[in-house]
Amino acid sequence: MIVMVLSVNTLSAINVSAAKAGDSFKGRTVCDALGMDGAAYMNWLLSHEYDNYYLGTPYRPYDHRNPNGDCKGAYGTLDIKGQPGMNCMGFVWHVLYKATAYSNGNQAAVNKSMGRLSFYRGLNITRRYFTNKQEMLDSGYAEKGDIIWMILDQNENVNNQYDHTGIYWGDGHSDVLWHSNTVTGGQGSCNAISAIYPMKDRNTMYIVLKVGAVTLDTPKLISAVNTEDGIEVKWDKVDGAARYRYYVRENDTWKRLGDTTDTSFVYKDAAVGEKCTFTVRCVTACNKGFTSMFDADGITCTRGESTEPATEPQKSFLLGDADCDGVITVADATIIQRYLAEMDVPVFIETAADADEDGTVDAMDAAVIRRLVAGLQSFPNIGTPVESTE
Repeated sequence: MIVMVLSVNTLSAINVSAAKAGDSFKGRTVCDALGMDGAAYMNWLLSHEYDNYYLGTPYRPYDHRNPNGDCKGAYGTLDIKGQPGMNCMGFVWHVLYKATAYSNGNQAAVNKSMGRLSFYRGLNITRRYFTNKQEMLDSGYAEKGDIIWMILDQNENVNNQYDHTGIYWGDGHSDVLWHSNTVTGGQGSCNAISAIYPMKDRNTMYIVLKVGAVTLDTPKLISAVNTEDGIEVKWDKVDGAARYRYYVRENDTWKRLGDTTDTSFVYKDAAVGEKCTFTVRCVTACNKGFTSMFDADGITCTRGESTEPATEPQKSFLLGDADCDGVITVADATIIQRYLAEMDVPVFIETAADADEDGTVDAMDAAVIRRLVAGLQSFPNIGTPVESTE
């Protein structure tokens, strides 16, 4: 059995008609080839991981591309409007079609995915070969979101109705595939997340296309506070990030504001009383590609009338409300942890942060707040007023 993996890595060229373990072909990523945002691709899949948009869609052989959630499209040549059904390639095609449309990418190139040779050869996709599935999983080479193709009789040069394809949904070592199959581990002929099952026992060559792009952690938003110049938004540094792109939400869409190598920016365009929501994601050094997802909820702040301190400083606070925003949330636990790590915090009142009232602000105070917010334990005094001279 030979397993072949299409990758974004730089690999040596091979003779595709005589593939063997360890051979590789250097080309482009799927994202580069389709002009597709890797984060959009992953977000689309993650948004349907637990619903029936794809899962449970009946398997139909040949060119069927109608999932339960979009069966009025009749995208396949054999599809009937209103009748859900997908073959294995129809599922992969639909995911690529939706993600590429969201990215304003090359949807015409997506259609080439219906013929694997024209897709990965025609678009010059990088690929690599393994001896068998277990060797591939042992290597940890495959990543969540990769596309696996299983070829009949190790004959790469023939497109066969018994080839099989799906989207790898494991952690690099686990045997997990999201696919439409006639046999999905007892789940029937439908779209399912299961072990990696071939269409036929003679599917003895595997191909995996790497999506690439989304490689870094999502920037963690810390604070959005009023300053003299505007609303200042801060986030944690992401290891490996070249730059950050920051956005403000307008009419339920994210408007790009700019890029920075810093971990903060000041939004100067908010009117007094205007409520603004912001988010951030990592981008490449050349600003042309995304390297992380983003917090879809964002962080919100209302522009105040003045940033000058009140004539009479506030003396009363709520126990547990370390950031003094009037409510007890996980953000209070986070700001305590940042304080203990000697990181910069915009607002912090030790008296309010001492959630367990032992006279010391420590990690136990953050733990108490997290347990309260999660509903795991009640603490009667949290949320009651405490005095402070700070």
